[in-house]
Parts: sequence; C-alpha cells; structure tokens
Amino acid sequence: MKDYHINIFYSNEDDGYIADIPDLRHCSAFGVTPVEALSEVLKAKDAWLKTAKKNRKTVPIPSYHPLIYKVAWKLFVAYFCMVYFSTRTFFVIFGHNG
Repeated sequence: MKDYHINIFYSNEDDGYIADIPDLRHCSAFGVTPVEALSEVLKAKDAWLKTAKKNRKTVPIPSYHPLIYKVAWKLFVAYFCMVYFSTRTFFVIFGHNG
C-alpha cells in the first residue's frame, strides 16, 4: 500500500513547523524543527489509524497529490516529446530512419 502524503511548513504564528496529512482529517502535529514535526505527525498518523480501525471507521485510501506533482509530470512529458520528435525530425532531414 502506498503511504500518505505529508506536508511540512513553517508557521510564523506558531513559531515552529506544522506537519499535516491531508488524507487524514485533522491529522497534524507541531515541531520546533521539520524533523520533529515529521516525527510527531507520524505518531499522530498511527494513533489516527488505530482509533479509526478500533471504532470501525473507514480508513481513507491515500489519494492526495500536490499540484506540483501534476505540473512536473506534464512538463516532463512535454520535454520528452519535444526532444523525441526534434531528434526524429533531425534524422529524417538527413536521410536516416531512426
């Protein structure tokens, strides 16, 4: 099973780092450092999942994907196509069937 996405960001208001798991409602944690916030949210995730299973609640399937992943994938595909087709055009111009 794939794991849940974790966001970690600095909060000026809290003067520390917040880590949250978007797929698990209200699952977040605080830390003075990003590593501490990550460690705490992993504990919160375990508690969240145990409590949900104990109470026979539905455990969501990991599905959150930040927008940057989608943008990066589209840029990769566009770049690949540009390189692939420009190379094929080059070979056709010079009489190669590569």
